[in-house]
Amino acid sequence: YIFEPWNPSLTQIILWRNLFSKKTKILFFTHENIYRTYHDRFFYRLIFYNLIERYNLNHVDGCVAATNEILQVMKKKGLTHKSLTLVNGDEIDPQFFYKKDVSKLKKKLGLSNFVVGFAGRLDEAKGIMTLIEAAGNLKNENFTLLICGWGDEDFTKKMIDRIDSFGIKNKTHIINERLGRKIIDYYNLMDVIVVPSITTKYWKEQFGRVNIEAMACGTHVIGSDSGGIPEVIGDAGLIFKEKDSEDLKDKLLIVMKNKKLLNELSSKAQKRVLDNFTGEKKAERSYSFYNDALNR
Repeated sequence: YIFEPWNPSLTQIILWRNLFSKKTKILFFTHENIYRTYHDRFFYRLIFYNLIERYNLNHVDGCVAATNEILQVMKKKGLTHKSLTLVNGDEIDPQFFYKKDVSKLKKKLGLSNFVVGFAGRLDEAKGIMTLIEAAGNLKNENFTLLICGWGDEDFTKKMIDRIDSFGIKNKTHIINERLGRKIIDYYNLMDVIVVPSITTKYWKEQFGRVNIEAMACGTHVIGSDSGGIPEVIGDAGLIFKEKDSEDLKDKLLIVMKNKKLLNELSSKAQKRVLDNFTGEKKAERSYSFYNDALNR
């Protein structure tokens, strides 16, 4: 069970199987959601990645992808129709990520209005600048922008300057650290969390674990249409066009002004996680998949 189809270790295992144990089943897991080849820098990439990947995809017995989008990339790259496939992404523990009372922390931070949240790495690809621009266009509304994240010092300064330029410094609270297990408390502080990731040449959101962590806490998610985000959120949240701060602003206004919808989406989010993204559900899918592979 190897990660990624271009891994030379996967080739070694396939060759070993062909020589010594032809009954052995070989599977791989992938997060590759951008269709691209590997000849952009050095010739060795063409040899050690493109050709190896093509060989591997033609000789494995199965593929596990985090999302359907990733699975389609594998098929486009040459995953044979004879291979078993399974979409089985991340999972969370609902005994750890759940809705809880955080009134003491809310009081400590002085949060008394609608809280728009962000959690994760602070860099361009995570789309925080889009969120800041959308919040800036909502500065006449009664809300707090709660940013929980960490990142490069230069980018963090650039982010703070952007907040100042939009005149929302007094509406913004930044927790500039890796929160670890404390993140559950901050998810519960948020009325809505925004996952505004953007697509770059070499990366786009593959799954977005923050989506299911926040959803398990009953926090409504508004996500961009980058990568696997829409597939993960499903009908339990709202989707906006990546990099489009006006679209994001409109989606934020919808939930700010519609408490009933916010509560409905909160319940949907928790149910979607329990139905699809727990360790138990992932184990059930995996068990069935492995059985199919072994009995072929």
